Amino acid sequence: MFKENRFAIKNIEVIPVIPVVKIENLENVAELAKALISGGMPCVEVTFTADNAVEVINGIKKACPQMLVGASDITNQLDDAIEAGADFIISVDAKIIEQAKAKNVAVLTGQTSEYNTLIPNSGTFVVPTELIEKCEFDQISVLCKKAIKQALGLKLRHVGINAANPDDANDITLGVSNLFMSEIRETDISYFISDEIEVMKNPFLGVHGHIAIGANNVPQAKAYFECIGYKFREETRREVNGKLVFIYFEKEIGGFAYHLTQN
Repeated sequence: MFKENRFAIKNIEVIPVIPVVKIENLENVAELAKALISGGMPCVEVTFTADNAVEVINGIKKACPQMLVGASDITNQLDDAIEAGADFIISVDAKIIEQAKAKNVAVLTGQTSEYNTLIPNSGTFVVPTELIEKCEFDQISVLCKKAIKQALGLKLRHVGINAANPDDANDITLGVSNLFMSEIRETDISYFISDEIEVMKNPFLGVHGHIAIGANNVPQAKAYFECIGYKFREETRREVNGKLVFIYFEKEIGGFAYHLTQN
């Protein structure tokens, strides 16, 4: 669930994909904004190559005030973009950048940040114009989720099962490994059946167990999820050479705890 208040500008750089939208029918603006939010996109870029860019920005902010909206391809419409509700400007034009900063408006230049490359990673491939025109907003949400998943490298790494005690863990491990005809790898706290199933020797987080979510860059994934409202259990964090590689989400779902782990 997204935070109800507006996102801090500093959160823009942790969003791995910023879609560009160009809408001909203004009646679709509100539903498009909601579809982006539903698809995990808390930020959008509106290009001023469209004549109705001001109306689009205004409509997005009215429908979803928490959405961060950027304006790109600005020439002499900076004041119009700001008045419409643009939270930031995307430009490489030195004059536009200077004017925006003078008005205390955040500017993205498309340069690579710690977590993403803002301009190259955004594009109309995330929000195809034909889907907007056909009002296929559910499909737009699906495409947004796929884009976020691909950008962060999110994938299921393994499922953890909580055993009552070491003897119970041994019995569970033998039984499950026989079903999968898989080898067993033992650690101090658990058994791994191949790499897909982990059996904890004693009860751990989660009523039933845990689910590991792999990410290409755990700090980036954590920052993104925090941006959209998730919280983490900082006491579970693990680092390697000073870099975060493992941490549990605060919320449990379906009796399972969830954690990020480095791919």
